[in-house]
Amino acid sequence: EYNIIVCQVGETRFGLVVDEVFDTQEIVVKPVGSLVKHLTVYAGCTILGDGRVIMILDPAGIANASSVLTGDEQQGNASSDRDSTEDDDVESVLLYDAGGAALQAVPLSLVARLEEIPAKDIEQADGRTLVQYRGALLPLLVPSPDMDVRARDPRPVIVFTDNGRSMGLAVDEIRDIVDTRLSVDQGSHRAGVLGVCVINGKATEIIDTNHFLRQAFGDWFAPAAELLQEDRRVLLVDDSRFFLNLIAPVLRGAGYRVTTALDGEEAIARLERGERFDIIVSDIDMPTVDGYAFAQAYRAHPQWGSSPIIALTGRSGASDREHAIACGFDDFLVKFDREAVLGTLKRLTQREEAVA
Repeated sequence: EYNIIVCQVGETRFGLVVDEVFDTQEIVVKPVGSLVKHLTVYAGCTILGDGRVIMILDPAGIANASSVLTGDEQQGNASSDRDSTEDDDVESVLLYDAGGAALQAVPLSLVARLEEIPAKDIEQADGRTLVQYRGALLPLLVPSPDMDVRARDPRPVIVFTDNGRSMGLAVDEIRDIVDTRLSVDQGSHRAGVLGVCVINGKATEIIDTNHFLRQAFGDWFAPAAELLQEDRRVLLVDDSRFFLNLIAPVLRGAGYRVTTALDGEEAIARLERGERFDIIVSDIDMPTVDGYAFAQAYRAHPQWGSSPIIALTGRSGASDREHAIACGFDDFLVKFDREAVLGTLKRLTQREEAVA
């Protein structure tokens, strides 16, 4: 016996074979993040009442991938996909209530899982709050010292995972997933908060994930240091202060000396002042001088163009990659893929040492 969901796209009907049908629900579909929106089989995502993030299948995308649509229907679907993915500056963020006056947000791409932890499972040991989670102890942190972690049962928890280690951030309520442009005010002096931006018409605090990661494990980024050489200078170019605050500590923790620039124009000004770097990591979409123009100017200059330059961007198309390589980039990586970034830096660093 088979469970088949009958779908219709245009004039085409087809059956989607599934293992089991659980229930029907009314949901609010949110756009997927930039890292996965090129996968046409997904129409978006939603958060269920228990905090789980669920991917929503796109029947048209599935039909197109399975070659069951006519030529006209395929063309129309492809056009729709291009329209929905043309804005690469938009980022998916998770909104939640942490018990303060303002909502807080974190990029969805950094979140591993959303859990609800029973109060009876929250323990204290060695001066820390811990949860036995998936065969290991999960450090549980609170966004505010005023939060009683056991006051809510079950307690919603945002889980961050990297390189085999995990930590949980206790919150009061998961509110939503929204797509927005993050324009962060860097004036915040409060530990754990990068700044404030407007999301859905409300002032929202953007949390500093590195603050909580280092609280859970003081050496969170330390294991990567053995992969790299010390005293290598990196120029990190991106017009998003938010992204600079995310990736710069990762590179510094891996043994690099990091200098940042907010766009290609500032990066060129640093080079013209005589600053030299062993490797450059640059975004593509930037004002005034974008990544493509910056890479071309860098390669054309007789004294600058020898060091490797990497594109680190939200773009993921094959044409974007080809254009970046043609402009002089050595490699093309998608943002927030930490292991890929560190691995590429190691490879290019070793290549330069071999040439020297």
